[in-house]
Amino acid sequence: DGHRLLIHGRKESDSRAIIELVEDLKAQGAADVTYLQADLGDLVQVDQLAKTASEVTETIDVLINNAGVFDPPEKSSSQNFDMTWAVNVLAPFRLTRMLLPLVARGKDPRIITTSSISQSSRLPDLSGVGVPEGPYSGAHNAYRLSKLGDYLFTVGLKERLEATGELSL
Repeated sequence: DGHRLLIHGRKESDSRAIIELVEDLKAQGAADVTYLQADLGDLVQVDQLAKTASEVTETIDVLINNAGVFDPPEKSSSQNFDMTWAVNVLAPFRLTRMLLPLVARGKDPRIITTSSISQSSRLPDLSGVGVPEGPYSGAHNAYRLSKLGDYLFTVGLKERLEATGELSL
């Protein structure tokens, strides 16, 4: 009796690499694998991803947020956010919030959000004056701050869920 896996990616489901991944996971013991396609740079697609996941399963034992892009700061998402921030922070935040009811019904539920050592290199400049000086490019600063955002979101979520007693992470 293997696990049921929901896997997200931004590529179309007919891609040969995706088909091979699904076949490999089934060969390794997954009872069922469902590939869900969505562009995390578009919050409308993030909402649809959560809706589709809710239609496919009633529970989620482990939710892993592993999105990460390193795009130039001038690139914008569908809703005109910085693309790095949209994909790395807004999408996992929104998806997690929408899937919390399914996670809460999971067996020994877990939410894992990956970050980066880049986020711990130094505190950000929150003065609004500009990007801190240093050896980082604008794209690296955007990435670093987005991964700090992921970390802060995860810590805050843990504290809120434990305080309500609804879910212990």
